[in-house]
Amino acid sequence: MIPLHVNTEALFAVWTTCLVTKITSIRDDSVSANHYSWLEDDFPEFYPMMLDTVGLSPEETVHYSIDAVEEWQAQFPLAGEGFVCLGPQKRIFALTMFHELHCLDRIRQTIVAGMRAPGHAQHCLNYMRMLVLCRADVTLEPIVYSPGKLGVDITRDRTCKDWTQVYREAERSWKQCKTVP
Repeated sequence: MIPLHVNTEALFAVWTTCLVTKITSIRDDSVSANHYSWLEDDFPEFYPMMLDTVGLSPEETVHYSIDAVEEWQAQFPLAGEGFVCLGPQKRIFALTMFHELHCLDRIRQTIVAGMRAPGHAQHCLNYMRMLVLCRADVTLEPIVYSPGKLGVDITRDRTCKDWTQVYREAERSWKQCKTVP
């Protein structure tokens, strides 16, 4: 048996930090939006839409460098910045994809500022860490050997959810929202 070198206290901290309410998440889009009151915790877990799949061929790029402010800001929909409104009261929700992009940008901003503004970045770093663990992506990435170090080949094709549909829907939803935060 190969010994596992795992910090069990750290793993326990992860699980106690994240309240795990479901082992398996099954998305049921057949439930009518009228089924919810949209008050407090009475709302669906997911935005009510089905997403197509698309291919992604990751590659190194000159875009989204640490100081490319305009490119990072352009990742958000023009209308609503990734917020949507649902229910008869037009309750405002953030879509996780845009919260994640916001957090990556906040971490980027903290790096640019020379680590002098860690407040919100700490929340973002922890949020991203928990989501990475939650998704537990077990895609195999081949190792690339170079003198003195190991690297990972990120150029393997991936199957993803169509994020362009999320952008379009977020903008459509926000434009229909009469409540502005």
